[in-house]
Amino acid sequence: MELSNREIAAMIWLTIFFVWTLARDKSGEIRRSLAHLVRAFFVRHIMLVMLWAALWIVLCVRLLIWLGFWHLDNLKTTVMWAVPFAFVTLLDANRVTEEKTYFRNTIRDTVNVTVLITFVAELYSFSLPVELLLTPLLTLIGGVAIFSEGKPEYAPAIRSR
Repeated sequence: MELSNREIAAMIWLTIFFVWTLARDKSGEIRRSLAHLVRAFFVRHIMLVMLWAALWIVLCVRLLIWLGFWHLDNLKTTVMWAVPFAFVTLLDANRVTEEKTYFRNTIRDTVNVTVLITFVAELYSFSLPVELLLTPLLTLIGGVAIFSEGKPEYAPAIRSR
């Protein structure tokens, strides 16, 4: 379970961004907001849902181990699937009462995120200096694409892809 250069580059850039953000926080507002966010995440109801999800994942992995389909080499991919699943699906569960097609949309969203993350992580990894250059560029392109999907005035950018 070795980390690829892409994963190392992503961790380096996330660390740089996190440290830079905290260093520029002269008023302490970001630190307070971060503390509130962490406290909000550890609310009993959210933790209960996350623990149930973790238990389900552990049970599925145990079943797959018993059937001979899961090995320790799959740990990184399992974690890379579980984290987006937890954040994308479980933290957006309030849509159950709002949408009639919740389960279809949730499965689609989960598969989309999982496939994207797995594809990017498993894609050929370049040398670390190249990955350090590519990571912010690809993040910027992805951010622009996501931003343009949320605004009707940027619809032509979506259609031109």
